Amino acid sequence: MVSGAAEIATEHPHIVRIAGVHGGRPSIRHTGLSVELIVRFYRMGATPEELLSTYPQLTPAALYDALSYYHDHAAEIDQALQESGSLEQIKAKYGFSIGEKGKVIFTTRPGDG
Repeated sequence: MVSGAAEIATEHPHIVRIAGVHGGRPSIRHTGLSVELIVRFYRMGATPEELLSTYPQLTPAALYDALSYYHDHAAEIDQALQESGSLEQIKAKYGFSIGEKGKVIFTTRPGDG
């Protein structure tokens, strides 16, 4: 968490907003994962089981709460996905690749670019 940043709860128990984390967009409490990221991979065909395997800090309840949050706030998340660009654009911008089983592998440290 960003030092001194307040966690803002949502109507979904696992979803919070924190100023300075993911631009204040919804994220999954205590995981470092944004709802947007989960939705992006889910739309690409990743199954819940694959997502849970790829992100061991994610619980089934938190994963399904993120997907539920998306369905309750589809316009907001769809807009964020559109603004962030395609996966290829994001990979180039942040210097990472997608490895085996969809794990993110940074080729440069975030912020070095």
